Amino acid sequence: MPEGDVLRLTAERLGAALAGSPLVRAELRWPSLAGADLVGATLREAVAYGKHLLLRFDDAPAPAATDPAVADPTVADPAVADPAVADPAVADPAVTARPRAAPLPDAEPPSGLTLHAHLRMDGSWDVRRTGSREAAGRSAAVRAVLATDTWTCLGWRLGMLDLVRTRDEGALVGHLGPDVLSPGFATGDGVVIGARGLAVEPGRAVCAALLDQRAVAGLGTIWMAETLFAERLWPWTRVGDLDEAGRVRLLRTAARLIGGSVTVGRRSGLGAVERRVHGRHHRPCARCGTPIALGSTTGPEVRPDQGAFERVVYWCPSCQRPR
Repeated sequence: MPEGDVLRLTAERLGAALAGSPLVRAELRWPSLAGADLVGATLREAVAYGKHLLLRFDDAPAPAATDPAVADPTVADPAVADPAVADPAVADPAVTARPRAAPLPDAEPPSGLTLHAHLRMDGSWDVRRTGSREAAGRSAAVRAVLATDTWTCLGWRLGMLDLVRTRDEGALVGHLGPDVLSPGFATGDGVVIGARGLAVEPGRAVCAALLDQRAVAGLGTIWMAETLFAERLWPWTRVGDLDEAGRVRLLRTAARLIGGSVTVGRRSGLGAVERRVHGRHHRPCARCGTPIALGSTTGPEVRPDQGAFERVVYWCPSCQRPR
């Protein structure tokens, strides 16, 4: 599943493509949003929060839904064909400007509407020049089309799509912990709140706790594994065995690593981001040469294909021994 770094870069590219110009085309191909019309609306900002994308529009018409404040987020993911798409997550390189990405302020709630999207496992956004063949978006796998006179943004295989009033965003993302990529996370209250959130279930393995979006939003299996490797921590250490200072240090490392991924991704693409442990099963450890092992959040000997709820964990049996 795409992690916070992917969503942050996606938000920046969509914001650069759409912000400041009214939509001339807006198709939300989602059962609960069939009557919604965003044509004429102007994107104010595109924000990533954890693994969620929030596109905030000004001067938008009211959504056509039974409850105009909140679209139904429980609608099942429609079955679609899966076409071959050439690098659908990468926008045109000419789009370079980036809007401010920040959570809603605590002041008076803004007006307008927010289009909320979650990529789940297979979703992505593609940016194409309006009028080009690639911008047509005729595939059944395209769940959203948002276009200005210049750029067209296509949402491929999105796993979730909602339209809410911007003041009601909390109904969709209010349950999440602090965003590990939010400004000042590592030096402010965010890291402390996240550290306490990790410890809500002290008997849980730290590898599983880091994936709980209610504690900290934005981390997935890649940056969970990379963080634990950087800290030389056995992934199945009970989170209650770490004191608060240890949990804070762990989250600061996570913020540094995933933030570095965003920096590299902006410059060279996410394919240039170094991974020292994730995806390196059987390959030698970058530190000690021991073959990297593969387990799951259930345990070091449980492969991720042996149960429905296990998540993959890569680790070094030598550098990350149990303490």
